[in-house]
Amino acid sequence: GQTGISCFDLGSLQARGTIASQHQVTGLLECQGFMIATFRNGEVSIYDASGGQIFHRPPMGEHTSNTAVELMMHPTANKPMLLCGQLYGYVTAYDLPEFKPRGSFCCKDRSDVKAIVDAKGDGVFLTAGLHGDIIVWQWGGAGGASPFTPGASPFAPAAA
Repeated sequence: GQTGISCFDLGSLQARGTIASQHQVTGLLECQGFMIATFRNGEVSIYDASGGQIFHRPPMGEHTSNTAVELMMHPTANKPMLLCGQLYGYVTAYDLPEFKPRGSFCCKDRSDVKAIVDAKGDGVFLTAGLHGDIIVWQWGGAGGASPFTPGASPFAPAAA
């Protein structure tokens, strides 16, 4: 919400506290016992099971908004990646747990990313934008730690 993340004991359904935030929370994901929170202004924070912040990435570079978020496994590196959807149609991918930027790409220019969904197979994922665009992607590049090559996108639309 606008004031933070409210935490509940699921056994008793009792409120246990609130993790304060100055910015709107746009996504929450569980990853290996930790909670990843994304915020409207581009921040990403990771919290432990007791609600303690163990990682914080402030907005920087071109990543200054978050509108959607998804976790997926890289198909060849077999490492979790965090995909952060942003305003104007961009997605930035980060390798976890080191939070190393893998790269950014544009889905549809000026169409804010509203959803990212991991198809759970062969590196396939989908993005949906504010203009009604739905795109199926397949993570490209075989082998190395990063599939990026200068002047080329590591993503290619999945074969139909």
